[in-house]
Amino acid sequence: MLVDMAVRAWLEQVDKVIDGEVEKVKNLEDKAESRCFIGLCPNLKSRYLLSKKAEEDASAFGQLIRQGAFNIVAYIDVPEPNVGVPSESFKAFDSRKFASRGIMEALKDGAIQIIGVYGMAGVGKSVLVKEAAREAHELKLFDRVVVVGVSPNPDIQKIQDDIAEVFGLELGEMSTAARSRRLYARFRHEKRILIVLDDIRMSLDLQELGISGDLKGCKTLLASRSADVLVAMDTDITFEIGSLTDAESWDLFKNMVGDRVETPELKYIAIKVIKKCAGLPLAIAAIAKALKDKHLLEWKTALQQLQRSETRDALYRGIKLSYDFLESEELKQIFLLCSLLGHDVYIECLLRYTMGLGIFHDVQKVEESRNRLLAVINKLKAASLLHDSYSNEHFNMIDAICHAALAIADNRVLVLKPADDFDHWPDEERMENLQSISLRFDTIRELPALLNCPQLNFLSMGSNRMGFSMNMQPDFFKGTPNLRVLNLANMHLSYLPPSIRLLEHLRTLSLDGCVLGDIAIVGELLNLEILSFLGSDIEVLPEEIGRLLKLKLLDLSYSRFKTISAGVLSRLIRLEELDMSERFDPWGAEDGSNATPAELMALSSLTALKVHIPDARSMPKDLAFPKLRRFKILIGEAWTWWSVDKNESSRTLKLELDTNTDHLDFLVKNLLTTTEALYLDCRKGGKIVSDELSINGGLLHLETLHIQKGLEVQYVINGNDIAVDDTVQFPLLQSLTLEDLPELISFCSETKRGFGTLYQLALFNEEVEFPCLENLVLSSINVERIWPKQLPNMADYTQNLKSLTIEYGDHSIKFPKLTLLEILYCPTLQGFVYKEEKEPSSDQRALFDEKVAFPSLERMNISNLRNLKMIWHNNQPSPADSFCKLKILEVEECDQLLTIFPSNLLGTCQGLQTLMVSYCANLEQVFELESLSIREKQVVATQLRELNVFNLPKLKYIWSKDPLGAFTFSNLYVVKVRLCDSLKNVFPATVARNLPQLEALKIIDSCEVEQIVSKVEGTATVPITFEFVRLSSLVLRDLPKLECFYPGKHTTSWPTLNKLKVHNCISLKEKLQGPSKIKELSLTRDEIALMMSQSQSTSMNLYNEIKVLKVVNYHDESAIFPFAFLQRFDKLEKLEVICGKFKELFPNEVQVADKETDAQTLQQIKFLKLSELHNLRHIWKQGSRTNQILPNLETLEVTNCGALISCGPALASFQSITTLEIQECQRMQNVFTSSTGQALAHLAVMRIRECSVLTEILSVEGEEATGGIIFRELKCLELDCLWSLTSFCSGNGTFKFPSLEQVIVRQCPRMEIFCSGAFSTPKLKSVQLSENDEMECWDGDLNSTIQQLYNKKVGYNGLEYLELARFPELMEDWSLSIQGIIDFKLLKTVEIYNCSSLRYIFSPSMVKDLVHLENLEICDCKILEEVAFPSLEKLAIMDMKNLKRISSDQISEDSFCRPKVLKLIGLPKQSTSLPPCTPHLISNLQELVVGKADNLRELFQCEGAPGEIKHGWAQARFSKLSLFKLPMLTHIWEEGFQQPGELFQNLITLKVSECSALKILVPSSVSFTNLTTLEIVECHGFLNLITPSTAKSMVQLQTLKISHCELITEIVAPSGEDGIISFLKLKYIGLQFLPSLTSFCSGPFTFDFPALDKLVVRDCPNLEKFSMPDDLKPQNLEKVCLSEEENWHWVRAHNLNTTIKDLHSAQKSSNHRVKELKIKQWSLSHFWDPFDE
Repeated sequence: MLVDMAVRAWLEQVDKVIDGEVEKVKNLEDKAESRCFIGLCPNLKSRYLLSKKAEEDASAFGQLIRQGAFNIVAYIDVPEPNVGVPSESFKAFDSRKFASRGIMEALKDGAIQIIGVYGMAGVGKSVLVKEAAREAHELKLFDRVVVVGVSPNPDIQKIQDDIAEVFGLELGEMSTAARSRRLYARFRHEKRILIVLDDIRMSLDLQELGISGDLKGCKTLLASRSADVLVAMDTDITFEIGSLTDAESWDLFKNMVGDRVETPELKYIAIKVIKKCAGLPLAIAAIAKALKDKHLLEWKTALQQLQRSETRDALYRGIKLSYDFLESEELKQIFLLCSLLGHDVYIECLLRYTMGLGIFHDVQKVEESRNRLLAVINKLKAASLLHDSYSNEHFNMIDAICHAALAIADNRVLVLKPADDFDHWPDEERMENLQSISLRFDTIRELPALLNCPQLNFLSMGSNRMGFSMNMQPDFFKGTPNLRVLNLANMHLSYLPPSIRLLEHLRTLSLDGCVLGDIAIVGELLNLEILSFLGSDIEVLPEEIGRLLKLKLLDLSYSRFKTISAGVLSRLIRLEELDMSERFDPWGAEDGSNATPAELMALSSLTALKVHIPDARSMPKDLAFPKLRRFKILIGEAWTWWSVDKNESSRTLKLELDTNTDHLDFLVKNLLTTTEALYLDCRKGGKIVSDELSINGGLLHLETLHIQKGLEVQYVINGNDIAVDDTVQFPLLQSLTLEDLPELISFCSETKRGFGTLYQLALFNEEVEFPCLENLVLSSINVERIWPKQLPNMADYTQNLKSLTIEYGDHSIKFPKLTLLEILYCPTLQGFVYKEEKEPSSDQRALFDEKVAFPSLERMNISNLRNLKMIWHNNQPSPADSFCKLKILEVEECDQLLTIFPSNLLGTCQGLQTLMVSYCANLEQVFELESLSIREKQVVATQLRELNVFNLPKLKYIWSKDPLGAFTFSNLYVVKVRLCDSLKNVFPATVARNLPQLEALKIIDSCEVEQIVSKVEGTATVPITFEFVRLSSLVLRDLPKLECFYPGKHTTSWPTLNKLKVHNCISLKEKLQGPSKIKELSLTRDEIALMMSQSQSTSMNLYNEIKVLKVVNYHDESAIFPFAFLQRFDKLEKLEVICGKFKELFPNEVQVADKETDAQTLQQIKFLKLSELHNLRHIWKQGSRTNQILPNLETLEVTNCGALISCGPALASFQSITTLEIQECQRMQNVFTSSTGQALAHLAVMRIRECSVLTEILSVEGEEATGGIIFRELKCLELDCLWSLTSFCSGNGTFKFPSLEQVIVRQCPRMEIFCSGAFSTPKLKSVQLSENDEMECWDGDLNSTIQQLYNKKVGYNGLEYLELARFPELMEDWSLSIQGIIDFKLLKTVEIYNCSSLRYIFSPSMVKDLVHLENLEICDCKILEEVAFPSLEKLAIMDMKNLKRISSDQISEDSFCRPKVLKLIGLPKQSTSLPPCTPHLISNLQELVVGKADNLRELFQCEGAPGEIKHGWAQARFSKLSLFKLPMLTHIWEEGFQQPGELFQNLITLKVSECSALKILVPSSVSFTNLTTLEIVECHGFLNLITPSTAKSMVQLQTLKISHCELITEIVAPSGEDGIISFLKLKYIGLQFLPSLTSFCSGPFTFDFPALDKLVVRDCPNLEKFSMPDDLKPQNLEKVCLSEEENWHWVRAHNLNTTIKDLHSAQKSSNHRVKELKIKQWSLSHFWDPFDE
């Protein structure tokens, strides 16, 4: 909980007043008690003064009380939201860079509040805005970043709740307006907020979300498919995201698939596949992930599937293909189920539905089902079908994917969303086929009397608003006998229909958010396993619920129960999860009608529990939960669910300690063994918090410890319980908070060995260890020191510390190595280091001096240090390595600060890249250069790229004087200056003359600026040249005193300037030299109005050079196109009109002086683009003299002009038009008429795309047939995504296309013919299915070809590759139906998967024909029993749940060529060893891979004689063995088996990973005489790896890698023998992440490593010695490495043992892991004492 800043300040003031007045009143009381006149009379004067003082104090306290009327006192300190990790996949492309950079610039621009991003579905908007949010968060641009997904039919209150959750607010059931005010009040207490609203479909009122325009620090980033929506929401700036280019699409696809896509056979297919994706990143990603690691045959199949679905859009094709390639049916079922649940899916709801439907057939437990579901969700995310949401409890299925999934499900589902129109229920046949129904029936008037859906297994109905009343007839459920899941949400149900008792198969019933009456009938659903009343209003949980003996999960969270009938809970003996989140007061009512906490004791199967018991005294003494794995248990009045963070650990215990509740000790002791987060409120406790915390056995899992409000607490743990020479360890504790403990002396009380004088004043001492502590929060405690002086092994305490927050304390501490330093709200802080000797005066105190160094610091934020005068001294050097890596510096609200950088620091900080300075009331200069010595100057090239100074009212100089080349700032690319009222110029001349990288310069609201560049003294006659070769944007606004760019003679050059804004610079006496060469200009309505108000001659140079003009943002409903303004541009060639509400571009008659002038008006314009003009009904009306206005127009592009019905009248006027492109004009019915078509003599290219109601291109006027129309020069005609198009022209005219060579027809499903009349296309030879597609069709003429496309069905073809996929009925006689059709002799690859009825693959006769077969892959054929195969080199068998045998005895040995590679992955669950196989199969095997077998306990089964290997495995001679994910494997070769013979003697490579049950690699009898590589990863059963006898045999070993094995203590096991062990060829040893490793070998062996040249030792904290003999010196080893990249240099004079010991000591004493330090609201005068080192 965080107390609001204003409240904190008020409390401080109250404390000061009280402390001061108490002493004064005490003195007056003493005087008043005295008597005068020999003690006979009271002291009247003193009593008068005392009463007067009381009156004054009453007035003062009354004032304080009035000031303390706060709306918000405190709020939950919620963790920062997950804004994800960098996603460069899309942003890195050139087509995204402009928008990405623009968004980041807008986020930094204080003048911009609302930013918009728009583009079509699947184009990557969400990725882009989330990446922008992540980057903004990383750059510390905002204190809070909120990312919220908006559903297609937005629910304002849900959006409010999502935002409120990030700020720790509970808005409850208050009205939308009240919620808005609450959010607004909360926003005002944050300085900088970014709110991202993703996927907005309709305009939202931001005011309703609490986002008001007067929130200066609040920015909003919006993403939508429609620019109209963004315009309606008053965005300040918008960015369009288009499709990827072909090259970018290829790069993205290749990046996801890998370099194998460059192989000739795949590249040809890949190019075609990518083209089907239409540049949509979402489609590309989905297909790429589906095809990655797939074989060529599957690639070909994928392409054919894409071609077969040509009538679908690219996104659907991509999603469908990805769906088809999902590896299992349960993945597919859950994917389709997700589409029923909407935009943002709550994982817990999905779990309940999944269990109800029985999708996981082999899983019964709730926890196991949850784990299985999370794995499925991760797989669907990996396939890009699901995405992360704003919290870990949800995931997102974006609408485009959701729509595709529903299309895949087709007639099996009925989905109705809130805004959908619903006139009537489907017909009877459709209803009978439905399997799932999901309805949000705000628009449904009534339900049928009987829902006749015999196949229905999932029914979800409800409303968006709670208490929606819908009448359900008594027989409603009679027609749904197979229903398994029923969800009724937000409904008012006074009773449930009697027919619900007929639902015998119902497993899940959710009545969430409902107002419920009598629900006793639920007790008759005896097969119910999941029952939820989340958030429902219900009086009584009736006793009938106790009959549900199969119930596994009961959710009563946030429900308003008054009574839970006694005995109900205790009867639910199979209950695994009980959620009673929110307070239930009537536990154990006196009348015996209510449940008691004692009933929980009967729930012996309980694995998850959420409950709050306000009265700890009602708890039974011996309460325990033996199987509990997840819990959030609150006991006591101090805690509320409002204070429970959803991100808290799944094992959270919150207790209110009370000396009268000792009976809870049993429960606490049991829970502490597994508790991960422990919260203790000590307001009723004693001087020691808890004796239990000093017992190590109870703290092994504790990750968070929070102790608060203990007015008497002096110690946290009892030192008397700690044995002498022992410590209390918190091995996993990451977060520790001590809050409001004013009497706290130390964490641990005095131990049996007593306190040393060294430790008596410290909070932590050597008796307590926190090796993993990352976050430490100390609030309102009064200890003098955190750690004692000269504490041994200080690094053990701070090596992982990332965040230190100290509030209202006074402490000393030292952290010399940090990457991030934030010092916030420390108003009295002046210096970082305390000095005992001569103190400098306060005016000379600097925050940092020579005593402190930060060699690794990269970012620093200094804020609200009100007393800080200097950051660095200008006359004291800092340590040479300090601040040398600083890249980002932010300084704000430091009112006494005068200078940022003294000159002596610029050389040290030359790596600084970003500098932001703001709100420093007295800052006079940023770079102080007065003390710079020019004579002895050494040129320093700074790396500063971004400079932003904002709201510095007394800033006189950015550079205090011209550095004259001593320092250069040539890397600056952005400079922004705003609200600097005393600044007269920005750059010194030498700085301005050397800015080759500068791209953007913005100076606004700085009233005193007179010139941009200051004058160089003594150069009045010598002109100066300023060249800004990359400057593209120059903004000068509200600079009333700006007179000139430079006051002396000069010339300027800015050849790339394309954005120039000069506004309200009324004193500007000269025009800016150089901008006359601007070629492109973008102007808004206001800018055009301003320019038209000025004389044309004023900006003649500007008008003369402009070739491209964009007219944007005319949002006024009465907007008139500024035609007269266009006449000023003599060289204008390209005109774009974007985002306006013009109804027409030109009036009927253009008013110009005369016809000659008229004829010359806009004759240079060749390109006209009209976009986002949604009110445009006519480009211009018939009769306008447009042929005189645009006589040379060649290209016309019209995009997203929703009111435009036809382009006919305008096109008739364009005699020269060659290219016509129309896109996304959703009301356009035809493009032009027959009369217009006759005028298009020069038209060469016509592309019409995505016009949904367009029925024909050319419309016949009237009833007469058209005469002959000749499109003489038309070469290319593209018709794309025109769902209503039936033909080019439905009339009976005659058409000639003498030049037509390319026709593209794509996704025009209703187009049956090209034209009804006669036509000719003499040059046309084919019709393409998409642009640049090599797939062509031709059937003699265009009409026949279109007809063929209309009826086309793509067949399967291929004789070298055979794929059998997803044929559930395919039996072992499948080959009979295709023999004689496919010549098996040509087959090279056979891939078979998801054929659930297949028991055998090849018959013996078939095997003999497969002479060319090279690769056979079999996956997920559930009942396959035998695999027989011919001449193979590689055999892979995966996910065979019923496999019993490999090969067949019926096949002679001559049929085999003995494969070299065998992969067995995903063996049946019943397999405890490898399946039998024939000896001739094994004899030639070179590589064996075995993995993902959950129950495999041994590789080779013993049968017959003792130790004899079953079947042919004893004959194995493989050289490479890989074993992975075999959790039950106990041995590779059992000790009692026969001698392994050559099985291991031929082994060259052995790799074992994730085999945690494996405790012995091989018996001591095994020899590895040829082994060269041994790798062991994540095998947590090993204590040691190999025996000495095995080690002696490894003379060929070259590489040894062991990593992530938690228990291994040594590599070679010790034994009673001794001798020499020589690894003659071992070159590399890697020992990484081995926490228990103490040595390579502790036995008395002498080791020899003559070839060893690299040894890596990383994260082995207990490795202090390599081997027993001390003189081990590998002759070729020169260094020991801390990682693969980091070197620890070997000293030849030292032996290996000495080096390992030095390395161990260095790692323990180093603080190098400290990454982050935050200091907030700390009233101190110095940070650490140098004598504490």
